[in-house]
Amino acid sequence: ERFADVLSAAPRGHLADNSQYWMGECYYGLDEYRAALAEFTKVFAYSETEKDDDAQVMIARCQMALGESEEALSAFQKLLKEYPASEYLATAREEIELLRSK
Repeated sequence: ERFADVLSAAPRGHLADNSQYWMGECYYGLDEYRAALAEFTKVFAYSETEKDDDAQVMIARCQMALGESEEALSAFQKLLKEYPASEYLATAREEIELLRSK
């Protein structure tokens, strides 16, 4: 709830994008993947966010958990294309291979 409080108090503040991301992590941790997916998607509304590649990989993971393999594959491919310096590139490549082998 504290993340929601930050967003309510300062929806465009310097912590808003991080709070948005961590709301997604909270839902993900509770296995509420559809809600997590919605929260991670909202991170992209913040043009100056540094959580964009983090959110992108979590979107893909949510879709995997929901059994949406094609969407997960597209999300991982988007990560490779749009975030070439991301720390998640190796993970994305591994997950792409796993999804393609199914």
